[in-house]
Amino acid sequence: MKTEIFEFNIENAIKILKQENVQDIACIELPKEINYADYMLVGNCLSDKHLNSVFLSINKKYKFLKEDSDSYLNRKSGKESKWCAIDTGKIVIHLFLPEYREFYDLECLWTCGSEFDEKYLQFKDEQKQIEQKLTLMEVDHDEK
Repeated sequence: MKTEIFEFNIENAIKILKQENVQDIACIELPKEINYADYMLVGNCLSDKHLNSVFLSINKKYKFLKEDSDSYLNRKSGKESKWCAIDTGKIVIHLFLPEYREFYDLECLWTCGSEFDEKYLQFKDEQKQIEQKLTLMEVDHDEK
């Protein structure tokens, strides 16, 4: 069993991101009731290469620091590696190029909630308009 000092915890995860020159790191404590993870970290990488390099560094250090009972890292990447999500089980790390981070705006979604997220509300409004148009089309089609 590894000692507390070498545990892959939120403090060590932030330390690794800072060592890897990840910019504008945000740490969000997630509500326990969603049963997803304890924390979400969001940060900016400077380029595609930087993003991949940071993932490789996190992966290497996680393998060293993880408990035997911990699972291996799960990585999901967005289009052309402009975004990367790393799930350690207790901590989810989202690395973005700055313009993608701004577009997805995870901080607003996870700190304010969807009911206050302007992008989400706009999406829901557009979705509602599309559903109304489809309903009108179905009614029109049924009348013929």
